[in-house]
Amino acid sequence: MEELRDISHDNKYVVLSQLKDAAEKASNEQDKAALTIIGGALSLGYNHSECNYRPLIQLSDGHRSYAMEDIDSGAIEILKEAVNVISPDWMRAQLSDIIWIQISDHSYAECATREYISVFENVFDEGHWVGCFEAIQHAYDISIRLGKKSTSFLQVREAINSALKKMDRNDPLFLSIKLIELSYNDAKPDEQALYLSLVQRIYQQNKSCADEEHIHITEASFQLLCRLLKRANRTMELQSVSTEMAQYYAICGKQLANGDPSRIHRAIDLLQKACRLYDKSSDRQTVLDLRACISEYQRRALSNMASIPFEFDVKPIYTRISQLFEGLSLREKIVQFGLLSRIYRKRDVKKQVLDNQQKFLSTSLFTSKILNDEGHTVEVIQPLDLQNPEGDPETLFKHMVKYVSESRNLDETICLQFAYGFVKNAGQVSLDDLSFLTEKNAVIPNGRNETIKFGLYLGLSGKLYAAMHILLPQMEHIIRNLVALCGDTVSFIKEGCEEYKPLSQLFKSDKLHEYYDEDIIFTFQSIMDERAGANLRNINAHGLMGPSIGNGGAALCFLSLIIKFLSLYSVEANRIMKKLSSKRKEIETQEQ
Repeated sequence: MEELRDISHDNKYVVLSQLKDAAEKASNEQDKAALTIIGGALSLGYNHSECNYRPLIQLSDGHRSYAMEDIDSGAIEILKEAVNVISPDWMRAQLSDIIWIQISDHSYAECATREYISVFENVFDEGHWVGCFEAIQHAYDISIRLGKKSTSFLQVREAINSALKKMDRNDPLFLSIKLIELSYNDAKPDEQALYLSLVQRIYQQNKSCADEEHIHITEASFQLLCRLLKRANRTMELQSVSTEMAQYYAICGKQLANGDPSRIHRAIDLLQKACRLYDKSSDRQTVLDLRACISEYQRRALSNMASIPFEFDVKPIYTRISQLFEGLSLREKIVQFGLLSRIYRKRDVKKQVLDNQQKFLSTSLFTSKILNDEGHTVEVIQPLDLQNPEGDPETLFKHMVKYVSESRNLDETICLQFAYGFVKNAGQVSLDDLSFLTEKNAVIPNGRNETIKFGLYLGLSGKLYAAMHILLPQMEHIIRNLVALCGDTVSFIKEGCEEYKPLSQLFKSDKLHEYYDEDIIFTFQSIMDERAGANLRNINAHGLMGPSIGNGGAALCFLSLIIKFLSLYSVEANRIMKKLSSKRKEIETQEQ
């Protein structure tokens, strides 16, 4: 313990290493156990949102390092002794806080608060503010649980207010802003006046410098100023400040766009923020002008996007596809084209995404944006939690859809392009040639056979774009019919009116998932209805599907997929599928 006297919190991991070495070298078993407990307690990381501690390492497979649940009554006694002999204030603070959390002894909460205030004052640095802020934030978390009238809480507030007055809004970064954010909710009227005055000056001071260096501070001070003005019921000032900030965003955005081309996306983001702040009624023309600028910048951003070319030999793929189509009749070629589409197994996709998350840290560090043909951001996919990637099922699902979409865009599309050529080269397809697939098909609702047949005819005749406008809504109707057959409702009733559920709600039907194949549901959902994927149905329904999408890889995958789906419920097509499956196995055996 004596050797740790002068080690600061910045060197926490040096302390942990020394304690581990000391525990391994200790000849006395009691010393070994004590050093292990102290080192384990100091290794814990504090979670502000939960006001508790987490293990330093916690893997998705359940393995972890030392945790709060490892601290039993015997360990508490060891930590109590350690608090009395350890010198560094940050160590005494953390150990006292852990004891307080585990046994609710207020004296240790008071001790932890005092020590964290000491850390805050000792490491106070306006330029490197994170360490000292975390210390006072920690003290605040502890003291507020002791009550707003407690001596500890008053001491924390005094430390915060003293620091704010000392800096007098002249700190270069975020410390004043973060301190006020931490404490304004519990401020007295005189403190609120102080905070409002400081934030107004920070905001005005940074807003006067319309450069990227000051944007983040200006933005943070503006957001805090809005909360303070709203709390003070100063509505007119709030509107005025919002208009000022909108003008600031617009100026900064245009400067960025006309400066460094690599900052064009940041410029678009700033102009979009400006549009959100302007009053839509009184500043309508300004908003329209900004939207025109945004559209121009989005087109510019698309044209500036770099492509990464790569080469690979497609001859083996072509050879394999040609073998699959060799000697087939027209009907067999149509069914074979459908068989090449993939039904993605949801369980396998999830496993692959989670495996990739372990291999590629970028999935846990960076946000992904999905852009459309106009450069608009249509979906934002947050990174997966490194510690608990399955903790947010919605985000995980978006990553799964994105993974499937990327797979379609590459290997599946290449195979289908070759297969599509073999079908078109087989000769002109007629409507009668497709009757075997649609007539007496168990999955096609009554009265839809001819329409679906015509859509397939267009698609297999090279008019893929036109086919999408027929097949996508018809497939939606098939899904709606399946939901009804599974025993679920397909409409909402509200105030006496009935409205059909959108496709997104149909795909989420509990009854559908209970009685129908989840992999088929997931595959169609990923290509028809998810913005992280191709989103074909929604793009088509709103008239946004242009020829580039309608004739593209995703559309080709959908045509193949719907043929495969229909083949499952056609007696003749099913017989052909079995025959082709045998042919495929023969080819695979020859390849081996």
